[in-house]
Order: sequence, then C-alpha cells, then structure tokens
Amino acid sequence: MRLLARWICTLLLAAAPCVQAQAPGPASAMLVLHGAGHALTLLDGQDGAVLATRQLPGRLSGPPQTAPDGARLYWGTEEGGILQLALPDLATTAHVPAGLGPGAPHLALSGDGRWLLAAGAQEAAVQIFDAALAPARRIALASPDGRQQTRAAQVLTLAWQRSWLLAPDALNELWEISYDPDAAPIFDGLVHDYRMGEALPRSGFLGVRRTPLPAPLPELLAPPGTRLVVGAERCQPPAPCTLRLLHLDTRSQITSWQMAGTPHPAASAAWKQDGQLRLALAGIDTAMAPIELPRGQPGTGAALPAHAMRIVHAAAAPDALWLQRMDGAWLRLDADTLQPQAELGGTPQTRLVLSHGVPVLVTPGAQGWLSLREPGTLRERRRLPFSDLQGAWALHP
Repeated sequence: MRLLARWICTLLLAAAPCVQAQAPGPASAMLVLHGAGHALTLLDGQDGAVLATRQLPGRLSGPPQTAPDGARLYWGTEEGGILQLALPDLATTAHVPAGLGPGAPHLALSGDGRWLLAAGAQEAAVQIFDAALAPARRIALASPDGRQQTRAAQVLTLAWQRSWLLAPDALNELWEISYDPDAAPIFDGLVHDYRMGEALPRSGFLGVRRTPLPAPLPELLAPPGTRLVVGAERCQPPAPCTLRLLHLDTRSQITSWQMAGTPHPAASAAWKQDGQLRLALAGIDTAMAPIELPRGQPGTGAALPAHAMRIVHAAAAPDALWLQRMDGAWLRLDADTLQPQAELGGTPQTRLVLSHGVPVLVTPGAQGWLSLREPGTLRERRRLPFSDLQGAWALHP
C-alpha cells in the first residue's frame, strides 16, 4: 500500500509542470488586441499584470472564440485565415486559410468546442471545421435554387440549442445549422407535406434549416435559452424601421414592430426578470419600457432612455443593465427598477467589457487605453495605455 501511494505521488509530481503549463490563466483575465491587430496580450483582469504577449503571423479582426476548456482560442485574420492560439502563452498552434476569400471570416465556435463555423465576409460560402481546423463541410450561401448568392452578415452560437444562427446579408431567409449529431431531419416542404410523408428529409446534422422572411434581417439578437430571434431589417431613416420576432421551431414570425430611429438588436439586451423575458432595444428614438417577450408589447415599468448606443445585461450580482448614451458615458441601471446607480465617463468609441460583473472600459484608437475598476466603488484602479488598440475581451466573463 505504501509503495502504491508513493508511486501515485511520484506520478502527480511529475505531471505538475505539464498541468501548470496548460492552465488557462487566472479567473479574471483580459485579451487585448493592439499593434493595429498584429499583437495580442493577456492581462490579469484585476491588477493589469501582463501574463503573456505575442506578435502574430497575421492581422486579427473581430472577437475571439474561446474553447469551453479555456485552453485555446480561434481568431480570424484580415488575410482570410484562421489562427488557433494556445492559452495562457498565446502560442500559435494552427494557422489555416478559411477558404472564403479575402477579409476576416465571421467565426462561431460550437458550445462544446468541437466545431468551428466560418462564414465568408465577401464570398458566398460557409465552411465548417473540426477543433483541429480540418475542413468538415462546405455550404454555399445561396437561395434553395442556387440563383441568388450572398455573404454572411452575422453568425451566432446558440449553445443551449447546439446550433448556429446565420443572417444572410441579401437573402429573404434566416439560417439555423445544427451541430447536434442527433438533430431531427429537415423537411423543406410545407407542414402537411412531411406529416403526410410527401417531402424528402435531409440530415439535420450540419444541415440548413431555412426560415423564410419578407426581407433580409442582417442584424440579430437571440435571447439565451429560448427559440426566439429578434431581427432588424435595413433602415431608411427617417422612415420607420421594421423589427421582427421569430420562432425557430415553427420557422415563422410571431410579431413585428415599426420603430423610429435605427434599432440595433446586436447592441441590445434580453434577460429574464421574475420569469418574464424582457428586451431592451438600443438605437430607438423614444424612451420606452423593455418589451415583454413573446407578447411583444412594452411592459408597464420605467422607461429606458432614448438613443441608447449599446445595452448590456450583467447577470452577476448585482443584477444590472449597462446603457451607453450618445455622449459615450455608461450608466448602470438596476435591472428591476431601471433606476440609475452609477455613471462612468467615456467617448462614443468606448466599449464596456464585464469581467465577473466588474466593468472594464475599453477605448480603442492610436493611443487607446483600458480602465480597470474597483468591484465595489467602481473607481478607476488602473489605466493601461496601448498603441493602436483594436479591442479587449474578458477571457472568463
């Protein structure tokens, strides 16, 4: 027994350096893209200490995709490639062409980390890779008859549904692609067709479920844990803008709204309050209470300020909404009463990143900076300058 215990201890000690080397870094960490997209730094999110920094083989663009195990990142490059980076040292472990033409592809990593979807920023195609960036399937981004082709405007991962949501830029459709091996077959006919055995099914795994639309919805919001989607048509101010609420299971519209301003679902927030799903819309011209979904009507509570540039919901205590005004300032509002609790100054370019509920202000630019805050008082703890700052993201939000 003693020999067995000694042998186990020896194995654990021998493995310790390896385990330590693969640790994804501290719980509060920030990824900072700077040097005009050619440099990446990993920071401790509390004290701003540099944990790792790398010069990159390509110019990165867009947000990173972090694997669920926290051991690797996927990032698109302006040259049309995809980088896989290891954490916490940021070493490049793979660099492959996306095969989607020039420009950084839109990326969406599956919730289980096994599949990566890349959609062309210019080319009318979708390429699905496995976790090692080996191509698995290519799909033409086109109408069913193939006559109309388009690029992708936006892609989202619906981790709770084991699928991706894709907004074609110029098709009157919304796409859902399942990465669930047990996904139900897809029937493209009418409801009575497949009930009566009149339609031929296609495989649901990595197959396209098309939701028909009156017009393209290039900007989307998918409330977490639901089968609902809010999408905005392209606006022609001063004419009212059309928003649509869709249900992915029925592939149909629940309701629509006409709103003044330029609503931005992707910059909006949806959250549950006392069992009620609420939607706070950015970009509208009038002060309005959050919309209750799926009813589609404004609630009876307090109104949110008009002309919000961005709205972010912070689920960590205290439950709050962060709203950015047109002047760039960020307001923290109580998620229940919508009453202001704090205000942080910024510019219209300033973004807010939440790390364990604590706000970090990120102002990109040639002389950009990050502002780290105290958890309780929200006072600035440290300001970090970065040359040619492109953006920053919480590694473990």
